[in-house]
Amino acid sequence: MIQIQRSLFFLSFIIPVIWGFSLFIEIISFRGIEITEYYQFITLIFLLPMLSYGASTSLFGFLLSLRKKGDPLLKAKQIPKENLDFPAYEAIHVAVVMPVYEENEISIFSRIKVIFESVEKIYKLPKLDFFILSDTRTPEKWIKEEAAYIELCESKNNFHNFHYRRRKSNLNGKSGNLADFCRRWGKKYKYMIVLDADSLVSGELIIQLIANMEKNPNAGIIQSSTKIFRSTTLFQKLTEFSSYLFSPFFLKGASFWQINASGYWGHNAILRVKPFMEHCALPHLPEYGGLGGKILSHDTVEAALMRKAGFEVLCAYELEGSYEENPPNIIDALKRDQRWCQGNLQHFWFLFGKKIPFINRIHILNGILSYLNS
Repeated sequence: MIQIQRSLFFLSFIIPVIWGFSLFIEIISFRGIEITEYYQFITLIFLLPMLSYGASTSLFGFLLSLRKKGDPLLKAKQIPKENLDFPAYEAIHVAVVMPVYEENEISIFSRIKVIFESVEKIYKLPKLDFFILSDTRTPEKWIKEEAAYIELCESKNNFHNFHYRRRKSNLNGKSGNLADFCRRWGKKYKYMIVLDADSLVSGELIIQLIANMEKNPNAGIIQSSTKIFRSTTLFQKLTEFSSYLFSPFFLKGASFWQINASGYWGHNAILRVKPFMEHCALPHLPEYGGLGGKILSHDTVEAALMRKAGFEVLCAYELEGSYEENPPNIIDALKRDQRWCQGNLQHFWFLFGKKIPFINRIHILNGILSYLNS
């Protein structure tokens, strides 16, 4: 069944590409091929497959939206409340980790408090711990973070489930921060829910992610579908509206062919800690300018390494309650995009990595071309 779905998607993707190339050749050969048309054809080689991929993905997502039962191969999905085994979840050690760097301390700890209270309203999970992993360098900032942490613990009268740690050295940024957490505390936890500083998740989503991990013992990562919230500027509202329109279709369409090899975005996802620690350590790339050194976009590589180890990466696009903020203006968005651009181009090295699954090589190539084409 998996091969049938992937073959169906591949055919719908490749037919417009072949038709487009043949039509272009027919047009340019009418009066002889000139040198400029060679360059046009080279450009088309890069652009047309990406256009066809995006259109095919959205089309399959739209068709799945019309289907009442959705994707028959979707593994991570909404589990009815009556089927949730709450007493069993009490014994599972789960860490909610939020790496932060020079963020607004009020916003950070308010989010942690809201998430904790949201879980408590549904069911008390005594072994659910929250970690704020700070890479903040400014002394005034980290003092405020420590004060906000103490205030949070005192307000909930709980010094057991909340933890704050500031690293002395912010080696390798966010990925180094998570690696440091795994070295110190990873063996204590079965699952780890990774958040960004601008993330917010509901208690119901956390319980659903844990339940889906228990239901799918071969799942290494389950990625939730995030929605943009707290839009205040015109740029944020336009981005939110755009995301509201296309994201559901694109996620469903992508999951239709990715199935057990979905993407991982580095946040608002649950990870199985043991295989993550054993197989997902990031290598240091050769020093070749911007394409070498520290890996900036670690999520795609970690998903590939998890798949290489034999675990599945699933997308739970049906689950509600996963949110993130968006940059307030186009300048901040471009700064983020510049980092993502460099990070995706760095993935070039992993196209040739040993035993990287074929689907993950497509993920990597897709990420490279999405910026290279621009």
